[in-house]
Amino acid sequence: MHGIDLPSAAALAYLAICALTAFDVFFPVLPGEGTLMAAGALTVTGDLEIPLVILAGALGALAGDLASYQVGRRLRRRADRPRPRAGGSRLGRFRPDRFRPDRFRPGRPRPRPGAALLARLGGAVPGLTTGWPERFQRHGGLVLFAARLVPGGRTAATLAAGRLAYSRRRFAATELAIDAGWAAAATLLGYLGATVLPAGLTPERLLLIAEVVLFIACLTLGARLWRVLNLGPGSRRS
Repeated sequence: MHGIDLPSAAALAYLAICALTAFDVFFPVLPGEGTLMAAGALTVTGDLEIPLVILAGALGALAGDLASYQVGRRLRRRADRPRPRAGGSRLGRFRPDRFRPDRFRPGRPRPRPGAALLARLGGAVPGLTTGWPERFQRHGGLVLFAARLVPGGRTAATLAAGRLAYSRRRFAATELAIDAGWAAAATLLGYLGATVLPAGLTPERLLLIAEVVLFIACLTLGARLWRVLNLGPGSRRS
């Protein structure tokens, strides 16, 4: 109709779902869950297929998580890279106006790349920056799952996994399961909402109600999981 091929339009919709769920890890303001819910509602009319929507959302989210993990690994390599000596190639680029003597005090800890980002996120999520190595070693899957339920936690957890050299295979396998469940839940929520709720309810209101319910549920479960994970190493059960 109007010169638009419906299969091509559906393919573009699946690509858009994949792209939005991938970039959502770097730009949390993007409507990742909202897009899957809206796509799930559109499956009622037959324009989209539920399995393909879930597949596109899961693959996109997994691609974004792996990219964020790789960024964390690069931050780790950059932090471990030795600094050039005073007689190195950077001597010619010395700028007196940016010289800070306090940076060269003996015993002053060296700032780590990515530490500022994790510190900011840790201010919003209690316990986010304390004890990360121990948590990933003991129950990395639970940390990644709990982080997905907290606003901004997905970005911090995937970056931290790479920064702490968490196993790439374990990370990919865990995130594949998490992303598949997340995509299926959001898509089915939109589908059920479109079929069960009254016909007089507009899609915009349906999407808003679904997002509010999912947001409250994620916050509640995420807060409980973070409380469990915030137990220090000394409280570990024998």
